[in-house]
Amino acid sequence: MAERNRSQRQESTEPVFLKDATSHPFLRWAVGHPDSPSWTALGSMRHANIVQLEFQYHDHCAAAIFSEEDMLSNEDRSLKSILENHSIRISREQLNDVAFIWGTRNQSVWGLGLAHAMRATFYFKTYCSQSSWQIKRVLHCNIWEEEQLPISKHSNTEDLMTAILQVRNIHGRESAWFALQSTNLILRPKRGEGGLEWVPFADSNLTEKASNILSGLATGRSQGTGGVCRVRLDNGLFWTATVLNNQDQCLPASWGKDNRTGDYLLAIRSSSWSDTGPKFCLFVPAETDCESGSELLHVLNQAVSENSFYGDDNCQLSHHDRMALRHGVCTWRTALTLERTNTA
Repeated sequence: MAERNRSQRQESTEPVFLKDATSHPFLRWAVGHPDSPSWTALGSMRHANIVQLEFQYHDHCAAAIFSEEDMLSNEDRSLKSILENHSIRISREQLNDVAFIWGTRNQSVWGLGLAHAMRATFYFKTYCSQSSWQIKRVLHCNIWEEEQLPISKHSNTEDLMTAILQVRNIHGRESAWFALQSTNLILRPKRGEGGLEWVPFADSNLTEKASNILSGLATGRSQGTGGVCRVRLDNGLFWTATVLNNQDQCLPASWGKDNRTGDYLLAIRSSSWSDTGPKFCLFVPAETDCESGSELLHVLNQAVSENSFYGDDNCQLSHHDRMALRHGVCTWRTALTLERTNTA
């Protein structure tokens, strides 16, 4: 009966199903793939709709952050403030559903023995891997026992799943652009009305210290939060389906917006990144069948002609960047010309 109820909930809360992309043919143009050409070490190609999903939860039930107020460290006090101000009440079943639509299939590894309602804080991060340019999306869930925090607004299943699907199903140009910006969002109850909303860290009244604590929890770097149980589940590569309802992709302006409208995004490695990865990455946001070097060369030339360059300093390129780009693109074109000859 429980399994049937879960299946019914998942059918009703997952209108857009995940499609496994582990064997997608476009991956052969990405650096690190077993069949990728040698030129991908200079410039990789990625499809904006192929994303790596990761689910992390942080169980604070045994942590020391709910001790007497005067016994708390500054970091614990900041963490408690985050949890109190950006929390929703969820059931274990709702948590299981959230993990399921985020690609988690093996939930037996969780060790969640909580049969009652929990308090939860969700936050989301999308970014590009520095070594491969792979778009990654990580959903973090901080959980703890309900009675440990003041009662706040309830969360219904439809509101919660709608919010999770909103960030999971980002596709096209927005998928690549938000990843290039290393976007961080935190989920909170809407002010003065029902429902939930994702807001950027900068708009959530989080202090710099609080933001750093959340980032540290994600990587296990935070100190002073003893007793926190962390589980990281790498769920693999998925194709983010193109939704039928245009409103589902109408993302809030507060998240930021790419005002350019070209068909492709040509990203340049950040000066803060390691130089072990490719210098460039060409993101393809639309449905396309790039089967040959000739098609790839056309895509690159179009991106250059559209001036669709993305780099440091709010995507403004310095003279040095442009010189490096010009030289790199020439090398890339030469490699693609050879690829065209080989695949013709």
